[in-house]
Amino acid sequence: MDRIDRNIGICALVVSGICLGWMITHVVDPLGWIIVIADGSLFVLLGLYIRNHTRQLHRNNSYESPEGSLDVFLPVVNEPLDLFERTLRAAYYIEYPKTIYVLDDGPRAAIRRLSVKYKVHYLCRNSNKDYKAGNLNYGLLFSKGDFILVLDADQIVEPDIAQNLMGHFSYDECIAVVSTRQRFDVPENDFNQEHVFYSQMQPGKNADNAAISCGSGVFYRRKALHQIGGFATWNLVEDVTTTYVLHKHGFVSVYVDKPYSIGTAPCDPKSIFKQRMLWAIDTLRLFWFSNPLLTRLSAAQKCHYFEMGWAYLCAGFFLPLLFILLPVSYLFDFDYFDPNIIFLVLKGAALFFTLFFLHRQCRGQWQAFRYWVALFPAYFIAFYRSLWYKRPNYVVTEKRRIKCTGIFYAVPHIFLLASSASSLVWYIYAAGYGMDEKACIGIFWTASMLFWFLPFIKRVFYKNRIV
Repeated sequence: MDRIDRNIGICALVVSGICLGWMITHVVDPLGWIIVIADGSLFVLLGLYIRNHTRQLHRNNSYESPEGSLDVFLPVVNEPLDLFERTLRAAYYIEYPKTIYVLDDGPRAAIRRLSVKYKVHYLCRNSNKDYKAGNLNYGLLFSKGDFILVLDADQIVEPDIAQNLMGHFSYDECIAVVSTRQRFDVPENDFNQEHVFYSQMQPGKNADNAAISCGSGVFYRRKALHQIGGFATWNLVEDVTTTYVLHKHGFVSVYVDKPYSIGTAPCDPKSIFKQRMLWAIDTLRLFWFSNPLLTRLSAAQKCHYFEMGWAYLCAGFFLPLLFILLPVSYLFDFDYFDPNIIFLVLKGAALFFTLFFLHRQCRGQWQAFRYWVALFPAYFIAFYRSLWYKRPNYVVTEKRRIKCTGIFYAVPHIFLLASSASSLVWYIYAAGYGMDEKACIGIFWTASMLFWFLPFIKRVFYKNRIV
């Protein structure tokens, strides 16, 4: 990040630290310690973000000529036929000698006919064991290219992807992964574009050899995969876990801050919940059962992988506590901290600097941060499901926009907003306290919740057209 962003981020961290220190010394109710712990978790997350992404490495096309044989893997399960044919056609025109393998976990006769039509290899196994990772490993058994390019069934790839990127492997024999930025067929300001993750976080990871595979538009070195036993099958999806295992074995990952494919993204509430919950479960399972702080990684890599798990833990566990505890104090008429006016000033200042920093980081495109907060119910479920060592079932995310309002998914948000507002009204009018400092805190916090929740609430009342 640039110098101005870094300085604003440090200011946000300092002011948040002062606020947290004051809270610790002015707790007047035992429940206040829950707020202190939750606020402290967010303070740690902010510190991790600044530490991990201040220094960034932005890579683009390779200057070396590409060398080595290439296999292109196209895993497919139940994706629409016309959507997959567009993906297959684009892969067919990649401007590099390659062998294409359609990995059908359906199986469907129509997919086999498409493979014949485009004169590519068709592979189909007897079961769906280990989901996508198992499908990719099945492809490894029947292919022999030096490198593998993985493309999801909905990803339309640029023809020059191999010519421009495979040369990165020539720089170092330890380079095992070359991952690209993801781009989706949604509006530029839609949260699915994940500008902060791809423009800030991945380059920060890149600088510390901690950049992760994003599942599609990714090149792998076959020798490296063989050394770790293939694509990782322990988790629900293979991308992050495979990169994690490769990093543990001393391999290097490269992130290219440029999209070479365009795909679909979930737009209806049900698919959004399912996808984000899946990602959270995967990351939290690593956090619990293969904690990066206890594994063979560099100190910087430990920080990056820990940040990923900690972010989901904050969103799924600590944030809901903050949302729930506010109306409780009004309904039962007690304070968490004293005096309230000092808490309001310090918390307001901390939030101002933090939001200003996040605004700078996302260049005004708030959607990713607001959805991260608003999807706390999905992350809470993920928190619970990740605690069990046994791997949960996995269902492929819907690749078409479906006609669904999804009002059910906004019930927690509406309930919290209604509870906060009604308890505040009760405090001001029914209890007769009026507009004192505590009431100002309630208005401030309720407005904050509305700011974070509003984009998701608006989405669930929008009927997505079928495409």
